[in-house]
Amino acid sequence: MFPYFSVLKQLRFFFLYLHLTTSCITYTFSQGNVTLPTRSFNLSQAIKSGLENNQRIKNAGLDIEIAKEKIKETFSIGFPQIFTEGNFQHFIDIPTQVAPANMFDSKAPGDLLIPIKFGTTYNGTASISASQLVFDGSYFVGLQAAKVYKQLFEKQKVFSEIEVRDMIMQTYCAVLAAQKGNAFLKKTYSNLDSIHRQITLMYQQGFMDKLEVEQSELTLLNLSVQIQKSVTDIEKTNLLLKFQMGIPLESDIELTDSLQGIVEELKNENLREEVSNFKSHISMQIFATQMELLKLNLKKERAQRLPHLGVFLNHGQYGYSNTFEFKSWYPTTLWGINLRIPVFDGLGQSRRIKQSKFEIEKAQNSFEQLQQGLQLEYLSAKAECRDANEHERNAKSNVSLAEKVLDKTLIRHKQGLASSLEVSQVQNQYLTAESMYLMAIMENIQSNMKLRRAKGE
Repeated sequence: MFPYFSVLKQLRFFFLYLHLTTSCITYTFSQGNVTLPTRSFNLSQAIKSGLENNQRIKNAGLDIEIAKEKIKETFSIGFPQIFTEGNFQHFIDIPTQVAPANMFDSKAPGDLLIPIKFGTTYNGTASISASQLVFDGSYFVGLQAAKVYKQLFEKQKVFSEIEVRDMIMQTYCAVLAAQKGNAFLKKTYSNLDSIHRQITLMYQQGFMDKLEVEQSELTLLNLSVQIQKSVTDIEKTNLLLKFQMGIPLESDIELTDSLQGIVEELKNENLREEVSNFKSHISMQIFATQMELLKLNLKKERAQRLPHLGVFLNHGQYGYSNTFEFKSWYPTTLWGINLRIPVFDGLGQSRRIKQSKFEIEKAQNSFEQLQQGLQLEYLSAKAECRDANEHERNAKSNVSLAEKVLDKTLIRHKQGLASSLEVSQVQNQYLTAESMYLMAIMENIQSNMKLRRAKGE
């Protein structure tokens, strides 16, 4: 079998790997006649664009603004509450009462009742009321909880920024890998085409079997299909990157960083410091804030047992008339104090307090488990990163060695000391080493990103 079929197998494996490491999605858009200038992005600029324009980050910022308004809303409960009220009544039938007739006429029988109508056809009232909270334990706890609630959303925004940054970095590297893989395919096609011409010439001269020529043609055809597929993969991955960066999908972008440069930067970042505890890890910070909210909830339940004290003032004007014209209004003004002291609620409050305590205990157990899980994730990522670094070094050495062998074989071929088949086999080894090296770089980037994420950076 023609040796370059194994090259196709290796390159197909690479593009399958690239597809699995990046979730590519397809978008359809109409570009029309608008031509946007090509924009260049290094990795830092791409991440900055995503942090500024990604819709998920924008929504996280809006959550913080909502939390700020929630704090103001909670504060407003302690401000004076003033409202007005108006009421109009038209009695089509005025309510009727009955009374003993002898109340008005002593000579009337004792069992005689007469109907009496009380009231007027039209009644109107207008009032204004004001109340002021003086003391309520749950109100002050609510103020604390609202502030912590805002802190929770601030930390969640940081978490979202970390995730968006990692997604952009992964997709950015996937685009570079796809472009480099496409270059490998084109280089392979060029070399195969040159060898195919030699085989064809040798066949015409009677020194090569026709089957070798047909296999060579089939390999070139399959390779051209793979090249086209790789171009589509680049386009799809580019679309995903632009979507994550929050820029128009129809715009043209150029990536200026290199895979090797990115992986070296990640290595340097991960070598700067070791992690001894995970208190600064964003997941721990979010969990600690949630724990604080649970404790405030327990505090609120306990505060329900405290007295509630408020004062109020009400002023109203009442009008009565049998015609649709109110000539006289009668005022009523009052103020008062509202004091509510919980005495006994069937032990319901005690049950709610115990539930809150159990929730805190559960959270503490989960907190310890989270800390252990982060430590496990860190140690595993560290070991994986070490192996990936070693794998990349070995793959790079293999490329260097395969390139030297190829150069020597090509020299021998020009001198007539190596056959075309031997050149093909050596070329196959070199391209296989190149594709394996590219996969090793991608794996190393993935492992170093995982380690940085495990450190909470």
